[in-house]
Amino acid sequence: MTTRLNEGERLDDLGRKGYQIIQNPKLFCFGIDAVLLTGFAKIKPGATVLDLGTGTGIIPILLEAKTEALHLTGLEIQKESADMAYRSVLHNKLEHKIDIVQGDIKEASSIFPKGNFDVVTCNPPYMIGAHGLTGENEQKTIARHEVLCSFEDVAREASALLKPGGTFYLVHRPFRLVELFGTMTRYQLEPKRMKMVHPYVDKEPNMVLIEAKKGGKSRIEIEAPLIVYQSPGVYTDEIYDIYKPPKSRLGNKMSGILYLCATPIGNLKDMTPRVRETLEQVDLIAAEDTRNSIKLLNHFGIRTPMTSYHEYNKVDKAKTLIAKLHQGQNIALITDAGTPAISDPGEVLVAMCMEQGIKVTSLPGPVACITALTLSGLPTRRFCFEGFLPSEKKERSLILEELSQESRTIILYEAPHHLKKTLKELLDVLGNRRITLCRELTKKYEDVMPMSLTEAVSYYEKEDPRGEYVLVLEGKSLNDKKKEKQTDWQTVSIEEHMTMYEQNGMERKEAMKAVAKDRGISKREVYKYLLKDIDKEDS
Repeated sequence: MTTRLNEGERLDDLGRKGYQIIQNPKLFCFGIDAVLLTGFAKIKPGATVLDLGTGTGIIPILLEAKTEALHLTGLEIQKESADMAYRSVLHNKLEHKIDIVQGDIKEASSIFPKGNFDVVTCNPPYMIGAHGLTGENEQKTIARHEVLCSFEDVAREASALLKPGGTFYLVHRPFRLVELFGTMTRYQLEPKRMKMVHPYVDKEPNMVLIEAKKGGKSRIEIEAPLIVYQSPGVYTDEIYDIYKPPKSRLGNKMSGILYLCATPIGNLKDMTPRVRETLEQVDLIAAEDTRNSIKLLNHFGIRTPMTSYHEYNKVDKAKTLIAKLHQGQNIALITDAGTPAISDPGEVLVAMCMEQGIKVTSLPGPVACITALTLSGLPTRRFCFEGFLPSEKKERSLILEELSQESRTIILYEAPHHLKKTLKELLDVLGNRRITLCRELTKKYEDVMPMSLTEAVSYYEKEDPRGEYVLVLEGKSLNDKKKEKQTDWQTVSIEEHMTMYEQNGMERKEAMKAVAKDRGISKREVYKYLLKDIDKEDS
């Protein structure tokens, strides 16, 4: 059955049992608070669960994936959100486990039998009344502000619907903690467990997770705080485990797989469906620059935890990633743009995985060097990729000297602030050859400039380079290489040339052939020269 998606809706992967959820970014999408609540809640096997204000159904679906609850119900007042939640339940074939009911939290105890549920969960509006209201849409307003119900409504209805000894789970804001505790105890919901959530280790908490027991005794356990980010865009291991627990904990002792995922080099439409699906399903994404990659992941609605892997931590971090792979976790490696391990620190991780028998697979896609080669107008049958020239002077000089004799088409990468210097060096060492300069590949203002090296040097004396460049250079022609070799032999007499081959055990007739070939002349000419030389000696 094909899942119906309305205009503006999308299916987002939840990283659990292959489940997906329908969301509409223009209306409202679930946040990390809902995910943290499902990680905090302790649901016993066979429990019946009610989620108040379920939105698009994120909490019931995640709890079904994470727990052995017998049945879950979501109550949502907004018709459009309730419809999305219902379609998500159908999409995941969970209609036998999850019910979605449209209704008002304030009237929950008249919709459902009192004392009917083992567990009630709620991720309620945090803001009091119209406090902090902006011009956001109605769905977001209702989800964030107490315009349709108050926390007292939530506590009252939760208490009425819970069985004696039933459990209430809540995520809220710390600034309302005194009010929350007072209201819960007034309705016989005794706080039993609490965990503060901090965005960073050095920041104040911005969320609080609470467990309360209906009719419980007055005693609370304060758990260690939960830290969300270790650096911008990079979750801590604890958050990572809440989102997607290591497969080894699920009984899978086999090593995970390292996926090399090619990402767009400019045009986001070049993202392949296979790469997107893999990034959604792996346990962890290792990214060259998390600040850049978070934009890509956000664009595609991918919420997989991310960690940094770059030039300056490539060895130590590779060891950490390999340990996770050995635990059974699947990891995707992405670079800032293009294919990982091509002129990229990913080559170190791949080599270490190979050494340790960890499976590595590559998901093909965009790569700047091949894109530029196909656009260059230069020969493509034989080519070599050099990447960025080394910065160390001696090594750079050796590489340039090698390239001066390279007959294949040459592909180089260069940064804008080094381009002028590199073009002059190429002209000095390689001579005036054809070159195609490519920048902004696949983007709206893609620029492909075929010219000679002399013209390129002259052009950038007047213009400032912008953006990252791919340089595609004409190789040295085989005819030129042959002529140079022939010219080099002119410094040696034919007699000396013959002697060199004969001293190496070559018969005279074969030596004459070799000399003729080296010098670009006929065997007859060599023979005539040698006869003249003999005649001179006789006379």
